[in-house]
Amino acid sequence: MPAAKVFHLKNPEERTMKFKFTARTAVMLGAGLALAVPLALNSREGHLLFGRYRIFYDSQTVKCLPQYTWYLVDTGNRRMERNALYSFKAKSLGIYPDGTNLIKVLKGLPGDEVKIFHQQVFINGMPAATGFPLAIESGINPEIFEKSYVIAPHRYFMLGEHFRSFDSRYWGTADETQIVGRAYPLF
Repeated sequence: MPAAKVFHLKNPEERTMKFKFTARTAVMLGAGLALAVPLALNSREGHLLFGRYRIFYDSQTVKCLPQYTWYLVDTGNRRMERNALYSFKAKSLGIYPDGTNLIKVLKGLPGDEVKIFHQQVFINGMPAATGFPLAIESGINPEIFEKSYVIAPHRYFMLGEHFRSFDSRYWGTADETQIVGRAYPLF
């Protein structure tokens, strides 16, 4: 469950260093963002933007998307597609403050049927996730998560790829108002 960190620019030296690193990275990756999209410092939110793009960093030791640490998020792309990555803002998740940027895989769309039974998560009858290790480690009986429902309009079921991901199997669906944009793993 990447709790994506947005660049927090504290002083002019740090701004210059991160600006140069990010711009070079974009060019090296062939994205062409440094040339095609004007760069801007969003002082109100305190992170570096490439027009509608943001670069997020996952600093967690155990990542819900284990193979990646850096992500490009397209805030202009909110067309929701199954199995694509999306960044969204945490809301009432308990362990993350509201507004924390998270990145997960969209597994369930509005109208899909979710069944959670015997520590198995099924979406439209297909296996989507197994187990509730975080609940068990916390002394919580996983049976309390057992339920069956249809995903409501404008809601999305988000999962991580790591078995220890804190995701929709624990907290339910994310609302479309929480969606930041489509996320693309960089490295």
